[in-house]
Amino acid sequence: MSKCRSCGAEIIWEETKIGKKMPINADDGITPHWATCPEADKFRKNNKEKDLKQDFKVNIEYQDGNIEDLEFKNMLFGGVMFKLGNLGDIKQIKKVYIYNSNNELLARTPIEPERTRNIEGKLS
Repeated sequence: MSKCRSCGAEIIWEETKIGKKMPINADDGITPHWATCPEADKFRKNNKEKDLKQDFKVNIEYQDGNIEDLEFKNMLFGGVMFKLGNLGDIKQIKKVYIYNSNNELLARTPIEPERTRNIEGKLS
């Protein structure tokens, strides 16, 4: 096991599908360390991504009617999507709305489990 040179968190190294090493948080063994490290920008080859980081507000509506509001600070949009993908049973989620810090709707995802794709890939 290794430690992050910047924040000191324990990490493990896993090989990606293309053979590169990627740091993974040791506490859960799943999350890429760059998604949670406060100093990740120091290690990026292309620092332009830091300009794309922003705050997001996420509104999740569950099938049972419950609503959950989440906030993600100083993240890339892809990082927010990664976190949402690890929330749990996606079948329990009805809709997801993602807003920027100005409350502008960036994305919405109605989850409609009754709709399936036919052989041609079209929704039916």
